[in-house]
Amino acid sequence: MTFQTLRRTKTVSPRNTRSLLRPWALGILALGAQLAMAQAPADRVYVSSEKDNKIYVFDTQGASKSAIEVCQRPRDMKFNSNGSQIYVVCGDSNQLGLVDTASGKMTGTVPLGDSPEMFGLSPDGKTAYVSIEDENTVAAYDLQTKAKLFDVATGGEPEGVFVTPDGKQAYVTSEVANVVHLIDLTQRKVLKNIRVGGVVSENGK
Repeated sequence: MTFQTLRRTKTVSPRNTRSLLRPWALGILALGAQLAMAQAPADRVYVSSEKDNKIYVFDTQGASKSAIEVCQRPRDMKFNSNGSQIYVVCGDSNQLGLVDTASGKMTGTVPLGDSPEMFGLSPDGKTAYVSIEDENTVAAYDLQTKAKLFDVATGGEPEGVFVTPDGKQAYVTSEVANVVHLIDLTQRKVLKNIRVGGVVSENGK
C-alpha cells in the first residue's frame, strides 16, 4: 500500500487506516487486489483496487461512500495541489487516469508506456515522472499536453519514484538491479546508483 496525504489534512497512519477500513480492505485483499490509499479533502479516503478497476471512497470512520470506475489495474495515486484531482497509474491499460474528486468521475487519461508502476510529480504539478516497468525506464509526461517529454533508462523493473522538492532530481528504485538511481531531471541522466540489498520498495527499504 502507498499512502498520500494533503498538507492541510491530518495524516492517517497506515495502522489507523487499516483499522478504519478493515471490513472493506480485507475483502478486497481476499480477492487478490493490491491497494493504494490516499486521504483527500473533506475527510475522504480513496482506495484503489487493482482487482476490479475502481477507486473506493470512504469517510475517515471507514464508512463506504462511493466507487469510481477508472482505467485497468489502478496502482499508485496522488492528488494535485488543491485536492481537486487524483492522478492514478493504471498498469494494464498503460494510462494515467485523471479523476475529478468533486464529480467522482474519471475525466481523462494520459497515455503511458508498457506496465507503468508508480510516479512522482514535479513541484509545480505540471509533470509526472512515471516508472515504466516493462521498458526499464522512468518517463516524464506533460500533464497539460499529455505528451511524453523524455525517458531515462533504469535497472530492471523500476518501482518507486521520489522527486526532490526543488524538482531537479529524482530517486528511482530498481527491483531487479537492487539499486536506487539518482537521476538529474535537467540533464536527463543517471548521476549515481546507490546499491541496496534485496528487493527495493518505494521508500528505499
